[in-house]
Amino acid sequence: MSNLEQQTIDKLFRDLIRVYSTSATSMIGLDAIKMAITELACDEAGLADEINKLSDSIKKTQPRMFPLDNLMLILDREVQSLLNANQLTK
Repeated sequence: MSNLEQQTIDKLFRDLIRVYSTSATSMIGLDAIKMAITELACDEAGLADEINKLSDSIKKTQPRMFPLDNLMLILDREVQSLLNANQLTK
């Protein structure tokens, strides 16, 4: 992800936090992540890599969104577990 793209994501999160609570912003983020994964145009072999890129981008946001960061850590573990069991699908 480019620096400009990361700055754009950072600004979106800052704007959301100004309007909503951190918890509400986390829920909005989760809904967006779910939609992004559903609409992702990649083969099953590349799915884990794409989800990890998304997760990493969210974990790098400034200011940090710790509720969402913690959920991304859980997502990372689940993705890896499903990948190891050859059960990762959209």
